[in-house]
Amino acid sequence: MLIYDIFVEKDLHLNTSKKKLILLTQPLYKDKLVSSEDIQKKVYQDIIEKFQKEYVIYLKPHPRDLIDYQFGKDIFLINKNIPTEVLSFNDDFEFNKAITISSGGIHAIKAEEKIQYGLEYLDSYKK
Repeated sequence: MLIYDIFVEKDLHLNTSKKKLILLTQPLYKDKLVSSEDIQKKVYQDIIEKFQKEYVIYLKPHPRDLIDYQFGKDIFLINKNIPTEVLSFNDDFEFNKAITISSGGIHAIKAEEKIQYGLEYLDSYKK
């Protein structure tokens, strides 16, 4: 847990009886996978809306992701500069579900279920 404590400065509110979901973002617009930052934000808003009633949502932006994901008080943002792998060094940092479009970081997360939508998920956001 020492490595975790070096990178994580504040409590991430993991002590909850509700089910927890972590969403790992990618810089979709910066990587030219979507045509605008607004579309990138919509991709992640749609995922959050789909699961928000059932889960407490933790959003971990990719380090190169420049989008402001201040979606609301019920979304816990994890500092994008914390390596995803470091999260596994905290025994309390376990999720019921982990979701990403296409990030290898999902393999470092402790979760009961891991979902990688794949880049084809973005097809419905292209014009």
